[in-house]
Amino acid sequence: MVDLDPDEPGALAALAWVAFHSADHDGAIELAERAIAIDANYAGGLPVKGAELACSNRTSEARDSVLTALRLIRAIHWVRSCVWC
Repeated sequence: MVDLDPDEPGALAALAWVAFHSADHDGAIELAERAIAIDANYAGGLPVKGAELACSNRTSEARDSVLTALRLIRAIHWVRSCVWC
């Protein structure tokens, strides 16, 4: 058994993917939303939330979730590239 920090968004996002692949639809969304609530700038919870929403035919919400993740990832890459300037 592995103990996880309940406030670590990366761990919650990983568990959300496990729930997603186990067809635990409510659990996947709940875990992804917990990850996002802890750190709104952590992009890891958004793709799994988007995937689960898409599988639930909530495509508009899914698109918003994935687009937000892409914006965050782009911003992170931009900041990292500027650090080396």
